[in-house]
Amino acid sequence: MRKPILVLQYPDPKEGRTVAMAATRNLVALQAFKKAVLEEAALATMDCGNDEILCIQNQTELTRLEKLLEKLIPDDKGVQIKGERMRKTITEEPTEKIEVSNSDEAISIIRTRVDYEGVLLRDVTILNKREALELYQFIGQWIRGGLK
Repeated sequence: MRKPILVLQYPDPKEGRTVAMAATRNLVALQAFKKAVLEEAALATMDCGNDEILCIQNQTELTRLEKLLEKLIPDDKGVQIKGERMRKTITEEPTEKIEVSNSDEAISIIRTRVDYEGVLLRDVTILNKREALELYQFIGQWIRGGLK
């Protein structure tokens, strides 16, 4: 199978077409695109209200996209970001996912969420070793009931 290409297009209203501005075959970019598309489709299935026809259409589209993108873009199992030692999902909800990853120099906390307008947002907090130790000690105190 050929490798898919992710293309950024920009609309040209004068010509009534889009112009390709950039392209990539980068697996991380493709996986992020896959995740965003599937999250938007999943939100559409939840946001159809009482319209049964729209609900059926949105669910059918979600199923089609899941099957198609699963074939085109493999999941990130086994794919590592350069320098990353481990990545663990802490929580995963339909509209939010929290992951923690580490490298030799830092720990990253990645929160991916969908805002009230359906826009995908990603917050990344990077802690160096000293900051990570302070957070660890703070959490330990909280668990032991030392913080009120």
